[in-house]
Parts: sequence; structure tokens; C-alpha cells
Amino acid sequence: MKVLMVGANGRFAGMVLPELKRRGAIVRALIRSQEF
Repeated sequence: MKVLMVGANGRFAGMVLPELKRRGAIVRALIRSQEF
């Protein structure tokens, strides 16, 4: 499974991304710079 996580530096992503990786997902994460 391939997953694109938008807003990957948020609290929700912090809980979901490790589980996706544990299940063998290929994860791409999209974040924005803190400068904006």
C-alpha cells in the first residue's frame, strides 16, 4: 500500500505514521516549513 500523508508534522500523523510503517506501507510525508 502507498500512502501520502499531508500535514505529517501534526499530532494525528505522529500516531498514524508509525502504525502504517509497521503494517508495511510505503509512506510519503508532506509538511510545510515552520517559517510560514
